[in-house]
Amino acid sequence: MQSNNFFVPLDCPICELMMRDMKDSVQYLETSCCVQCWISLVEPLRKLKEDEDFSPSEEDISAYREKLVEDKIIKQEEL
Repeated sequence: MQSNNFFVPLDCPICELMMRDMKDSVQYLETSCCVQCWISLVEPLRKLKEDEDFSPSEEDISAYREKLVEDKIIKQEEL
């Protein structure tokens, strides 16, 4: 059986929101997150840590999701 290296989930594993378009799919294949998570969370943390392979911790992701709730992008019950 051949492995599928181009699998893109329906939801971003970080923000848990649905992938919106082809840009999100391409971004996921490159960085394992959607464009918004890359811009808002992952890339800034990598630059801050000066580590191109840095992945956000569960605490980082939880704080980011809380910010999405505060910004009314997602609802509290979706956490």
